[in-house]
Amino acid sequence: MARGGGFVFVGWGLREPRPRWSRGRYDTQVADAPLVFISHSSADTWVAKQIAERIRACGAEVFLDEADIAHGDDFDQKIVQAAKAASELLVLLTPWATNRPYIWLEIGVFWGDQKRMVGVLHGVTVKEFSVDERIPAVLKRLSLVLLNDVDTYFEQLRGRIDEWKREHGNENR
Repeated sequence: MARGGGFVFVGWGLREPRPRWSRGRYDTQVADAPLVFISHSSADTWVAKQIAERIRACGAEVFLDEADIAHGDDFDQKIVQAAKAASELLVLLTPWATNRPYIWLEIGVFWGDQKRMVGVLHGVTVKEFSVDERIPAVLKRLSLVLLNDVDTYFEQLRGRIDEWKREHGNENR
């Protein structure tokens, strides 16, 4: 996938960029829906994209680094901007993800801002995750969902989106 000139090139097709991230900013004053930040390992990109589509189907916007950060952007700055703008974090926890430094940065921003964080486990059990000495205690306190049970997350997310829209006067959007 290549990016350039205000469009995102996917295969041979063109699509408009996501309007809220076309300039790397998220304006909560004009937003139609809350923003969910997906944190993942590059080895889990396909799974992260599937989750992103389901989140969009629920009515939320999604930040996914590989889709929303253009070549040449300051990666760290874009990650922090998106994390600050997002209302919640979904972190895909796999055997590969816990070795990824950016996951720790992303979790740290959400934890520091006291925002909702949900961990989706894939390829690791709750027990394995909870006894892993490399995992900080803050991560072990996350709300954890097995990938096979992620539909419960989507159901709860729809409820939060409905509440967000009522609070922001966007019930009909």
